[in-house]
Amino acid sequence: MSDTTPTVDGMVLYVDGSFRRGRAGWGFHGYTYQDKPLTRGIGIKQLPTTKGYAPMALPDTVTPLEYFDAFGPVTESPTNNTGELQAAIEAFRLAIELDVPHLYLLLDSEYVRKGLTQWVKGWTKRNWMTSQGEPVANKSYWLTLIDLETKFKDGRSVELVWIKGHSGDVGNDLADFNARTGSGNGGESYLSRSPVEGYHNPKTDVNPLYLKTRMLFNLGGSDHRTDEGCYYYQYQLGRLQSYGHKQQDTQKDRHDKTDLLLGRRIADATFCVVKVPEADEYLESLIEYHAQAHQRDIVELAIARLDTAYKPAVYQRIRQVGDKALIPIKSNGSLITPNDDLVTKTLDPPRLAMEAVNTFANMERQLNGLLENTLGKHVDVIDITDTFYGRELKGKTKEVVSLHKHITNTTPTLDIPTEFKGQTVTLKLVLGVDIPQRNALAKLAGEDTRVSVLVMADGPLAYSFATVFQTAQGSAIYQSPYTRFVLPKSHSEPT
Repeated sequence: MSDTTPTVDGMVLYVDGSFRRGRAGWGFHGYTYQDKPLTRGIGIKQLPTTKGYAPMALPDTVTPLEYFDAFGPVTESPTNNTGELQAAIEAFRLAIELDVPHLYLLLDSEYVRKGLTQWVKGWTKRNWMTSQGEPVANKSYWLTLIDLETKFKDGRSVELVWIKGHSGDVGNDLADFNARTGSGNGGESYLSRSPVEGYHNPKTDVNPLYLKTRMLFNLGGSDHRTDEGCYYYQYQLGRLQSYGHKQQDTQKDRHDKTDLLLGRRIADATFCVVKVPEADEYLESLIEYHAQAHQRDIVELAIARLDTAYKPAVYQRIRQVGDKALIPIKSNGSLITPNDDLVTKTLDPPRLAMEAVNTFANMERQLNGLLENTLGKHVDVIDITDTFYGRELKGKTKEVVSLHKHITNTTPTLDIPTEFKGQTVTLKLVLGVDIPQRNALAKLAGEDTRVSVLVMADGPLAYSFATVFQTAQGSAIYQSPYTRFVLPKSHSEPT
């Protein structure tokens, strides 16, 4: 039986170091390749070549065989320079282990490149003293690096090339991201070997019922998981989402001010309670990682920035390396990405957030009331499934339920006329705010999908309403709880 493993013709590795918040880290990114051109794109404009990523035509590319990402902390003499040195050391170790015939090493540190290619000869002649008569800094790192380079060059070739940092090069940006990860979490070193398919175009597996904006969760309090299902509280605060942010604020200032108005009566705020049959593995991991980093012996509220957590690159990294992908910040009880994007934060103090908890709890009762047929006469239920979904012919004979074709990705709102207490009322639903976005709505189509409007009287003339989706993926209730519609008095019924 012949060996079908592709021949490795070479390896490209980008290396980088980081020093942040008093900690140093190292990281690299790269790929092994076969020296034949790609037959199609890979989801990014810069394509892999023998000399790294570049905006090349397909005939000038190489075919990557495997992607490599690694990171770790630097504990001995932690500085940016030792981070750069350790990254190069780890790169050579991997190249030796894989026995690649050629290594193309890209560094944004002239310190490491010139050290290896120019300064080492003088240092060794002067018994590791500089030309000014001072001991060479980081000698132990240099000795290790020189030894590894020498071992690699025995029957193999290497090119060391300087690349400008933060210049938009895909490989350098990924190496920088990995180095920041290494300097942030203070844990053990990590190496990931990823298959080529989908690496640069990762997909997120997200329930289409989710709003993907914010999530409120409990720390140390009642569990959101029950025998009947699991509940997730999601929300967005509309135009006041960034309330209190100022142009001169640092990133941490913005994190500290995140969602200060949660619980205040904001007209365009939208709340959502999602009930799914089983706990969502990814959301549960965010809750768990935050609790491990920040939970105290008291009941607290915390939020998750789902708009950050569901970014494909962030989602891919968290699924790949777990809590190593997140950096805990003790001063404000948060978890952030290596690029300083907020993922979770404890609300300390909770301020008005307890009001939001009451709103969510009431919506949860309404959702369960509809699902269990126990709402009572004080809530009117209007079926609007036909507004969203209809049957269409698929192929020659098969009929399927699908989203109406007039609802497209450019549809901002749905104006839904409905009969209520003897007159027509138009309900306006904003896609992606009051209800899921168009693509999510399409995924929710099914034989058992039902969409309802719940109308609740808040007074003799004023009414609030909520939209409920019952689907195979679970159920969800969406509401702008501080928005009302009013019926003219002449048409209202006595209460």
